[in-house]
Amino acid sequence: MANEYDALFARLRVKYPKASFPESECSALTSYLNGDIDAQPCATELTKYTNRRLPVTSKLCIYGLIIQFGINFAETHEDLVTLIKEIRNIPASKDTGDIDWTNEKESFDEAFRGSYDSIWDLMLEVDKAGGQKPISGQSEASQQWTNVNAFGARLQHEGLLSDMLNALLLIVKVLETKQSETQVQMNLGAAASWLEFASKEIKEHATGVGAHTNWARESDYKKEPIVDGKRMAYWKDRLVEVSGSPSIGEEVAASCERAEIAIEQALWEKKK
Repeated sequence: MANEYDALFARLRVKYPKASFPESECSALTSYLNGDIDAQPCATELTKYTNRRLPVTSKLCIYGLIIQFGINFAETHEDLVTLIKEIRNIPASKDTGDIDWTNEKESFDEAFRGSYDSIWDLMLEVDKAGGQKPISGQSEASQQWTNVNAFGARLQHEGLLSDMLNALLLIVKVLETKQSETQVQMNLGAAASWLEFASKEIKEHATGVGAHTNWARESDYKKEPIVDGKRMAYWKDRLVEVSGSPSIGEEVAASCERAEIAIEQALWEKKK
């Protein structure tokens, strides 16, 4: 797998030139995934401060690198989870450039969302094409979509994602992936409740009411809304479609209707 790992590093350096992945980081991660070193020395090497990037972006770059491996190599998920846990045990020190890796609030979530949404955008483009025209990278994106959802599920199980990310993945599971009728019945109510809550928070943020984080705030890194209008509109359409099934009970259908109204109101405020 070493050659495949090297090829991924090469692609990432071209795609994200500002991330500036030093050879030492690439070598450490490759050695760890090949079984040549344990998670602890790999974590130590990855968290060493490098003057090639600003301290504020170090967590995003390192976590982004790890997530890219999870997206491209499904067989690495277990090892990557172990590595993430090891990284989160590293306190601030001179070696880390005074970056406290134990104080993990949102950088991992932000890195995961950035990668997750970039794949989703391409998958949505494929869906809109309806198979009528080939989309560049379609096969690769499909595999990455499978991998990132599997990786997200593993991260959820290990408690490594925030409640908001857990909610997002639940919404995606119900509204953006193929689910059996039973699975939809089990999860649709919870997904609708989260969407109603998120939409109300986004609406209030747009009108300047209250101090909101999570769904309504902008990403510190990209300065873009965490949940954009295009995706909310897509979720609303899917809610209408899925909740119209005869197998969906009245209580869940009512929850979906409340979520649909909340989304409409949030989108209206965002346009004003």
